Amino acid sequence: MMRVFISHSSKDEKLVESLKKHLEKTFKDVCYFYTAADDPQPGQNLAVKIQKEIEQADVFLVLLTPNSKKSSYVNQEIGYAKKCGKRIIALVMKGTPQEALGMLAGDEYIIHIKDEIPESLINVLIKEAIKKVEENQPKQALDPVILAIIVVIILFLLAFVSEK
Repeated sequence: MMRVFISHSSKDEKLVESLKKHLEKTFKDVCYFYTAADDPQPGQNLAVKIQKEIEQADVFLVLLTPNSKKSSYVNQEIGYAKKCGKRIIALVMKGTPQEALGMLAGDEYIIHIKDEIPESLINVLIKEAIKKVEENQPKQALDPVILAIIVVIILFLLAFVSEK
């Protein structure tokens, strides 16, 4: 089973829970999605717990929002995922300043979500995701499950954005 660590600001908990439920429903027997809120362990060092989960993850999914820009945990989690050589997928919500990308700018796959994304762009985004991952991982084929996760995330966010 593939493990996906979801990094986010605690202020974006409702959005992340909705995204996670959608992903779990779609990939019920294929993926395990983890957020720090899923695993309360009183007395346990939170940083150690998060580092362990990032190390065990196959994919690091980060939700970048204006809230996450202010979160020291999100930035530290990104740095740790990079150090561990994790495949990183960044979802950048509308209103997130460019500087929030920090170390992600230019070398990981980044999906920008704006108010109006025509459905015809889904195929373009998927092709770009494949191209970017292949550029960063030339000796590995794109795992079909990762591609499917990217598609589901895009569809979820399109639905989320169209509701507003």
